[in-house]
Amino acid sequence: MDEIIIEHANQGNLKDVSLRLPKNKLIAVTGVSGSGKSTLALDVLFNECQRQYLEALGMQGIQKPAVERIQHACAAVCVNAQSGNRNPRSSVGTATNLYTDLRMLYEKLGVRECPNCHQLYKNSVCAEETIRIEDEYMTYQYCPHCHEKVQKLMHTDFSFNTREGACKDCEGMGSVWEIDLVQVLHADLSLSQGAVTFWKHRYQSYMISQYANALAYYGIKQDLKAAVAQYEEAAYRLLVYGSEDEKFLSYVKDEANRETTAIHFEGVFPYLWRKLKEHEGVPTSLEACYKRSVCPSCQGERLKEASRAITVLDKRLPEIVNLTLEEIACWLQAVRASLTQNEHALCDVYLLDMETKLRRIQKLGLSYLTLNRSMISLSNGEAQRLHLASLLDATMSGLLYILDEPTIGLHPKDTDGIVEILKDMRDLRNTVLVIEHDAGVLQQVDHLVDIGPKAGIHGGRIVAQGSFAEVLKCKNSATAYAMQHLTRKVQAYRKPSSYIQITNACRHNLQHMDVQLPIHLLCGICGVSGSGKSTLVFDVLAKGNKQTEVNRVEGLAQFDQMICIDQQPPIRMKRSNIATFTNLANPLRKVYAKTKQAKVWGFTDTYFSFNSKKGRCEHCEGMGTIKSHMLFFQDQEVICPQCHGKQFQEQILRVTYQGYSIHEVLQLSVEEAITVFKEEKEIQKILRLLEHIGLGYVKLNQSLTTLSQGEAQRLKLARELLQTKGKHNLYLLDEPTIGLHMQDVENFIKLLQDLVEEGHSILVIEHNEQLLAACDYLIELGPQGGVHGGQLIAQGSPLALLHQNESVIAPYLKRFIKD
Repeated sequence: MDEIIIEHANQGNLKDVSLRLPKNKLIAVTGVSGSGKSTLALDVLFNECQRQYLEALGMQGIQKPAVERIQHACAAVCVNAQSGNRNPRSSVGTATNLYTDLRMLYEKLGVRECPNCHQLYKNSVCAEETIRIEDEYMTYQYCPHCHEKVQKLMHTDFSFNTREGACKDCEGMGSVWEIDLVQVLHADLSLSQGAVTFWKHRYQSYMISQYANALAYYGIKQDLKAAVAQYEEAAYRLLVYGSEDEKFLSYVKDEANRETTAIHFEGVFPYLWRKLKEHEGVPTSLEACYKRSVCPSCQGERLKEASRAITVLDKRLPEIVNLTLEEIACWLQAVRASLTQNEHALCDVYLLDMETKLRRIQKLGLSYLTLNRSMISLSNGEAQRLHLASLLDATMSGLLYILDEPTIGLHPKDTDGIVEILKDMRDLRNTVLVIEHDAGVLQQVDHLVDIGPKAGIHGGRIVAQGSFAEVLKCKNSATAYAMQHLTRKVQAYRKPSSYIQITNACRHNLQHMDVQLPIHLLCGICGVSGSGKSTLVFDVLAKGNKQTEVNRVEGLAQFDQMICIDQQPPIRMKRSNIATFTNLANPLRKVYAKTKQAKVWGFTDTYFSFNSKKGRCEHCEGMGTIKSHMLFFQDQEVICPQCHGKQFQEQILRVTYQGYSIHEVLQLSVEEAITVFKEEKEIQKILRLLEHIGLGYVKLNQSLTTLSQGEAQRLKLARELLQTKGKHNLYLLDEPTIGLHMQDVENFIKLLQDLVEEGHSILVIEHNEQLLAACDYLIELGPQGGVHGGQLIAQGSPLALLHQNESVIAPYLKRFIKD
């Protein structure tokens, strides 16, 4: 009973895998990308644990994975990069429940002004009375000064997500939509030249004629060939604000020809406001026409006036949520020191909960965050670590925790904090299994499982297992080889031929930074989490403007194109897969349409698309699976009972190329498909690039929703390389090595070096020491995250950084640089 025993697992590319995992230990599963790590840990172990747990509760519905049996399974919890709430209303405070504790604190200890006598009083000293009014209960306080009854502000009144607490004008969002006049109206152009940016094609001609009719009706003479900036005031008001605008009507009240039928012209702004209301948000086609601005009522503080006026230790709640977690921890110490005995009884449980959570979050290197920080603005790594910290709130034991790369997005210096958390979880008598590549984690686990030896069909076997030292002795282990042979000799670093100059960069936490970014080489941007790397590259450089005094960017004109490949996922529809995203699906379908069988039956290339009704199975709409809804658990995908997972109608599947049906081809990995389509040049070009970029193991029909963050980013890079042209492009990459084994990182480095040799420039944001050591030049930001970051602390070649005392990354580069 002290081991989880997996017997004969054949899921995915696993080849009859059997192994024993010790319970109550910290276990790591590693191996090259595509070797079968996630298949073993998630698709087999996690799913079978869930299935057995459900059946023990008398419930059915989860399909058994392809494993003979798993003995001594236990209840399992999975934490991956997509864990956590990504709702626009969700903040760090709400996601961690720290904001919930704060709301309770402000309900119990808040100081407010009595609306009757206007003197300040503290909630904790007030007598209270609860009255039932119809079906609702209302709580009242008695002011200790004038003894008048005042409705008490409850914890719901301090929530911007409730009707009781939210600012009425922005509904708790802190910002409101505005029309961006600069993006909507180019006043230096005439209407036919595109002055109104969203009037296009036939719609433009129609709207100009409608506007001309309105001008004639109101007796306004205006040359429509002139630039809008030259219009008379009445003509301008009609165009922008429409015929019902009061100021416009004051100009023309005596001019309208009342003998004709009245003409209504909506105007640019009223049209945009109407579309915003109809769509209950910004329509995608008009996205550029709007911008968010601070709510004028609450000034971005999200709460109603009464709630945001309450103080605890002279601090209002909106002020607290804008402090860093480190500053909040200090404030809580002061709050605890100020409490009376009675107040301790009221608030100790909330204070203890917050103090515990803050300590755990700080261990994970996230003390620079604020409670008001939106969850959707966090990287996947930051969101995952917050979720990881919240798991320790539960003191349950006997669980199996499975974590998918918990060090994603983490600076090497903070890896020990992750390991400490993992060990805490283990010490609560839980089994902790991590899918991991980070050498700092692998060296500290109790048990290591190495899967390989290679990816795809060449993987799926247990290469080595045991302690880290035992795995290191295995000759067939890619992990052992990488640990022993990837130290990089000092190279002849490329010299920059010119620079991009960034002046007075001050977005977010950047501290009015001036920096020169060298080009015609491979340049790494590094620094601790939250130091300002992504802000510098994607919020300043990518939005470069040389016309401003702040965030000024000069030098972009020397590039043919700037290509940004950030951490935003590619198309996240289940129907979008590797073949469709890279446009490989089109030449594949054409190959099948050219076959003798297809021509005889009249099947065009459309018939070979699972998105077309002509050839797909209509029961599952070409997906091959249908969704089985679970009551308390995540919905499960089960094989379609009509097409048995083959996606297409039976007759379509009879058409073959090299003996493969269209469904069977889509089941192939990139590497396998290269052999099948060796005579098809267009298909070969796409497949070879995917292999070169480290995605040779992925299947052609793999859904984009299943890709890791690093895989998705490399896939976006592949598509850009297929589509973009230019002799000198600037590529901006954001942690592309996420999810890559050390051996795969080495292959990816070769791709980047090839791009530089072809004449391109690459700026890559990275924590990975192996890639940083291979760069020609490094720019390091810091020294810490958040308000303590945003400064340039070191720059130069990787070797030069080893001798700069200010550098935080330098000690971690030494393992990959041989002087």
